[in-house]
Amino acid sequence: MTIDDRRTNRVPLEIPVEISYLDQQGVRRLERTQTKDIDRHGARIGTNCYHPPGGRINLGITHLGRSATCRVVWCNGLSNGSYEIGVELETPENVWGMHFNTTEWTAGMDPATTLWTLAQMLEEKGIISREELRARVLRGSGQVPEAIIPWAGRHV
Repeated sequence: MTIDDRRTNRVPLEIPVEISYLDQQGVRRLERTQTKDIDRHGARIGTNCYHPPGGRINLGITHLGRSATCRVVWCNGLSNGSYEIGVELETPENVWGMHFNTTEWTAGMDPATTLWTLAQMLEEKGIISREELRARVLRGSGQVPEAIIPWAGRHV
C-alpha cells in the first residue's frame, strides 16, 4: 500500500497502545508500544516483532478503555532491528476518540449536491454571502452554475 492508496491522510501522533497477537511460533504475545501516526481507518505502529501482511492483531488503547481488531497491511524492518506495521481497523469505528478532517466528505455525492452543500456551509459559517458568491461566480465565468441557482437566486 502506498500513500496514494490511502483513503485519508495520517496524523502524526504518538499514542501509547498495547498490541496482542500470535507470534510465529503460535504463542500469544502482549506488547506495549505506541503509534507513529493514525487516521480514522488505521495506524502505523512500532513493534519488536515481524507481523506478516494479512495477519490480525488486537489493538488496545488502555487510557481510553477502547480496543479494536486490526489487519496488518504491511510490515517494514528498521535498521535497529525493530519493525513498523501498517494496520487497518476491521470495523469502521473511531477508536482514537478524535475528529479527523477529511477530503472524502463528499464521496458519493453528485457535483450539484456537493456545490449546493458547500455554498450553504460557507454562508452558515459567515465566510461568504449569497450576494458575494454570486458576484464572484459572475466575474469568473459570467454564469451562475445551475447547481446553486436555487440557493444563490435566479436573478443574476
